Amino acid sequence: MESGTIYKILIVEDGKVSQKVLVDTLQETYNVRVVSTGKEAIQMAKQFRPHLILLDIILPDTSGFDVLKDLKGTKSTQNIPIIVITGLDNDNDEEKALCLGAVDYVRKPFNKVLVNARVRIHIKIVEQLLTIEKLSFYDALTDLANRRKFDYHMEYEWQRALRKKTTIGLLLMDLDNFKNYNDTYGHRQGDAMLKAVAGVLKKTLNQTTILPCRWGGEEFAVLVPETSLEKLSLIAENIRSTIETMEVPRNNANGITRITASISAISANPYQRGQLEGFIESADRLLYQAKKEGRNRVCL
Repeated sequence: MESGTIYKILIVEDGKVSQKVLVDTLQETYNVRVVSTGKEAIQMAKQFRPHLILLDIILPDTSGFDVLKDLKGTKSTQNIPIIVITGLDNDNDEEKALCLGAVDYVRKPFNKVLVNARVRIHIKIVEQLLTIEKLSFYDALTDLANRRKFDYHMEYEWQRALRKKTTIGLLLMDLDNFKNYNDTYGHRQGDAMLKAVAGVLKKTLNQTTILPCRWGGEEFAVLVPETSLEKLSLIAENIRSTIETMEVPRNNANGITRITASISAISANPYQRGQLEGFIESADRLLYQAKKEGRNRVCL
């Protein structure tokens, strides 16, 4: 498995003996949490965000099948693989679990070697899917989200803002005179500057709900859900001023280099789905305005 990654497993089991066997089997390799009821399972799946769930069919408050249906029917948990565990020796239950979306089925009493092997197989699949997702949705140079991931989240947050009647904020940012910077210092130094700017965004925007991305070339974008224009202005100005004072060492030479950024900041209360395209176009026009007015500034 990927070095340094500790995968998270949620065990949903009310039997104390079974809990102990599973925990003893898995805790040395994985970050394990245990709950005893269906209600706790649904809450913990959303909070803990496990990479894999081991779910007992017979629970004190509900059927494990109902929990399975609930988890697979909820956007935030639907992609978590679930191994169903049970003491029942019934092929119909196994068929039902698999049809409802379980990835595997383990019977009690547990064989520790078998449990470990099954878990390892599905965690390996999770690892491979995460690698594919990273290649598909992240920019290789800056390790920020790429335009594809940004578009996906922008659509999702727009729809959420529509439903909740909340605001949504967007920053578009362009590095000033970046072509001249590349021509002067070379493309390797240009890449170093792009990575340094990405580092500013990661450090400045440390909230999990805020998504910075590399928009393309020397352009970046930041999606900020549920924010006012006033708050968005403060975020944008913090980014602009930090970049302005940032010093990036020259590759293979003495001295440092600097750059500035022009930023547009726009906040809206969505009222229809088709408005999204106009929202992004407005941010683009504001960015052009920031350039026209002299660069190294924020336009709201």
